[in-house]
Amino acid sequence: MKKLLAALLATAAILASCAVNANPEPTPTAEPLPTANTPPEATPSEEPWESQAPNDETSEVLRFEVVVAEHLPAFTIEIENVGEPNGREAETFMVFQYEARICSPREFEPIAQSFTFNTYMELDEDKVNFVDIDYDGYLDIEIEHGRGLVNRTLLFHRYNIEYNLFENTPFFALLANGYSLHPDTKQIVASTRSNAHQYERTAYQLTNTRHGTYEEIGREWTDYDYDTELYTMHIVHRGTKVYMREMTNDEYRAPAPERENYLRFGVANKPESTD
Repeated sequence: MKKLLAALLATAAILASCAVNANPEPTPTAEPLPTANTPPEATPSEEPWESQAPNDETSEVLRFEVVVAEHLPAFTIEIENVGEPNGREAETFMVFQYEARICSPREFEPIAQSFTFNTYMELDEDKVNFVDIDYDGYLDIEIEHGRGLVNRTLLFHRYNIEYNLFENTPFFALLANGYSLHPDTKQIVASTRSNAHQYERTAYQLTNTRHGTYEEIGREWTDYDYDTELYTMHIVHRGTKVYMREMTNDEYRAPAPERENYLRFGVANKPESTD
């Protein structure tokens, strides 16, 4: 009984500490968190957390204050290296395990959440970003999972607006050295490079804003002839080759809205309606 009472008192103290960061004003437009039937991909922690010091002197806690949406108070997000994971992958590669701790204040009480994830590199503030990757009006977590010489692997943990929590498992993984968002058509265009003369771009279409996923709809790549110093560009849209042209270096480097349209829509001119 004494141990149970001590545990309850400790939990109450942690919730009080988490509430220090909460917006004191009520947030009537924020959706209430269901108390039952919460899906496993977006679950609150059994034991809420308090902002804490690193586990050891070499560990650093990355701390962010994030306004996910204008009508919500700021989230406090901490990410800490908690050691190396077990398993075959960790035996083969250098793998780092991180824990994300999220305190999301609400009108009556703060909700605490935590989940762990692995990366192939040590994280710093530049490798964690917040972007509305699914165009629902709420920021999601972008984590750099690994990096080669020029390309990066990005994982996106979506903010689940039904449960007011971030999903524990990544919603989308993207290999790119850069990407552009297209909210008007709910698309992403990602670029990758293999060398100075060869690159590839991939267009993805969001199938459904609230519960959907991204599907690949277009791919653009180039072949380079070192003898003629000419590029040959290929574009495939939804399984059909819609563009192929030989071009000089200047033509290859010049802006080309036509090629962008072939990649994203399969035609030379952007359709008036893309619904």
